[in-house]
Amino acid sequence: MSLSMGGLYVKTAQPLEVGSLFRVDFNLPGFDHLFKMRGKVIWIKVIEDVDGPPGMGIKFLDVPESDKRTLLQYLGASQVTQQVF
Repeated sequence: MSLSMGGLYVKTAQPLEVGSLFRVDFNLPGFDHLFKMRGKVIWIKVIEDVDGPPGMGIKFLDVPESDKRTLLQYLGASQVTQQVF
């Protein structure tokens, strides 16, 4: 999983369809907090190539301010993305 303030990339051989809405629940190493938010698939990648494995790009929707602060703390103010798993 690759994480940013706006969303995440999930490696999967069976991505959902673009536009799919669903609930995203996850936690982060070193934080005692379960993130619960809505997500929307905004792009998919169905084959592995030089850019990486198949998966889907998910945009976070309606992120609570407390979750934004925790994400920012985890990622660091100067980082855009971080590999989580």
